[in-house]
Amino acid sequence: SGLSAAAPLLVEGSMGYGNDVVFAMNNGVIVRYDSNGREIWRKKGGLKDGTPYWSRSDTAFLGRIQFGSVKESHSSVSASSHRNQHRPGSPLRPILLSGEEGAALISPASGRVLSSVTFPQHVTAQPLLGDLNGDGTDDLLVVSADGLWGYRVVVDSGISGFFRIIIVTLLIGIAIAALVHKTSHQSGRHKRSMDA
Repeated sequence: SGLSAAAPLLVEGSMGYGNDVVFAMNNGVIVRYDSNGREIWRKKGGLKDGTPYWSRSDTAFLGRIQFGSVKESHSSVSASSHRNQHRPGSPLRPILLSGEEGAALISPASGRVLSSVTFPQHVTAQPLLGDLNGDGTDDLLVVSADGLWGYRVVVDSGISGFFRIIIVTLLIGIAIAALVHKTSHQSGRHKRSMDA
């Protein structure tokens, strides 16, 4: 079979305005262009890195994974533009590309394959996205000739354990300082800086 494309996907603009467009081909080429037609990134590596394949474009799917904490996220993994520009608060929702034999999560910032899965059977239609387990993140549901397969998607927002430790330590320090300040004053008479 020949070259086939998934339906293009519009994503938020990398320049801070407009929309970018992502194109995916069944030979493993995925490209993101900005609203001016300039190439932001091009995924290289063909199908060797887990990028899915399809022979019929009606089974190809290019979409975005929704997850609960995306509105508050501030991450350099987000849909940033070329030249290392970054818009704080821009979504870091991964791109999902699915074909007949598998699916892959693609970084919207770099086009790198973040994770991939091979389906146990060829699918017969485009996948469905929905929160199947109630965790706030879209999961993947695919249909084959004699089966229904569900895949749980787990998105790590990138907040490191070290960052959490720093925040907790800072909060404990503030609480101790407030407690020391409160207990260091004598009850009854408070001295002001102007008092002799």
